Amino acid sequence: MAKYNLVYIALVHHEIGGVEQKIIGQFDALVAQGANIHLILVSNLPLSDVFKKQIECRPKVIHLLFNEQVNFLQRRFKKFNFIFNNLKQFSPSETVIYMRFPAADPASYYFFKKVKMNGFKLFTEHQQIENPYRQFNFIKGYFMIAILDFFYGKPIRKLIDGFVGVCQDITLFESRYLNKNEKKFLTLGNGIHSSNFPARTQIQSNYDLEIIFVGAGYRTNGLHRLIESRKIAKQNGNSNSLLVHVVGDSNEMQFNKDLVNKYDLTTEFIFYGFQKHKAYEHLFNTSHMAMGTLSFSRIGLHSASTLKLREYCSRGIPFFYSGDDIDFSDDFPYHLKLADNDLPFNYELLEVFKRKMQLTENVTEEMRVYAKYFLDWNQKMNKLKDFLLED
Repeated sequence: MAKYNLVYIALVHHEIGGVEQKIIGQFDALVAQGANIHLILVSNLPLSDVFKKQIECRPKVIHLLFNEQVNFLQRRFKKFNFIFNNLKQFSPSETVIYMRFPAADPASYYFFKKVKMNGFKLFTEHQQIENPYRQFNFIKGYFMIAILDFFYGKPIRKLIDGFVGVCQDITLFESRYLNKNEKKFLTLGNGIHSSNFPARTQIQSNYDLEIIFVGAGYRTNGLHRLIESRKIAKQNGNSNSLLVHVVGDSNEMQFNKDLVNKYDLTTEFIFYGFQKHKAYEHLFNTSHMAMGTLSFSRIGLHSASTLKLREYCSRGIPFFYSGDDIDFSDDFPYHLKLADNDLPFNYELLEVFKRKMQLTENVTEEMRVYAKYFLDWNQKMNKLKDFLLED
């Protein structure tokens, strides 16, 4: 096991977001586990000052800036060639490559093929079902990705030695994709460096129910379910006050903003846009609970492993979401699981959950202990290291 180099490759944004935090967390924990690991980060833009400081203080982290302005397919080929040229410093017979799975297309296929032909071992991490059309889930915006995956998905996967899925749905999808037993599979929920998130300090809220949601507002986030459920509750006579803090942004967030305007809920939903951690930490102190993802069923997923739930638990704030998460069993006392669909839900369930949490002692302290022992990267990376580096 010790003879192998582990090279972790990730395509990243130039700012530090949830994905970038996860990658750094994994790297730090693998270093602590004794793995001989190098991290290769590839971005299209120069890294922000904050991101640069994060990697400059860590040994064996390589940043590759690829900013050639060519058409999309040429860009993909050139980028993967750029990455491959930087792998030449490692001995293939002594190196395992671990990579967040890129979309399947001609460029990624030929990159993986060169990696294998040169004798490297290759493992990939999968955060989603890359081709939902294979489950007859026809989602707007996925057409070209699905077409490319139809032609290149299986040939690419035949080149991969092992697959890491962050939830059981994804692991099962990858194993059925190949319908073979010759590959290795591991389901390993996402982790977090729990010590990076301070405990919330509860302050009395001025509202009957105050909620924080941290997310980009994608269709899978399901913020529309909360908006529609609140609208129905008010129509049915619920006059209790509500304030929802929405932290995050994307092009798809506009749909949620339009929905709030349509239902005249603008005093109840505040949209902050993208915020760095320090800028929104105070919102956890007055919020009674946090919202996780509610609509992964839209892309055929009924289990997931989101970073936001791990952040919530590390901060010690109860949360609600839908679907299953490998790290939170049904008897975990500090969460509320809503129906796993894309429909409005009974808004009063949130009020009942709030009252239950208010009657429970030491909620924040107990949640933080749970995060330390079950969600922290230091607990999870030993499993990953053994999976990747065992002979």
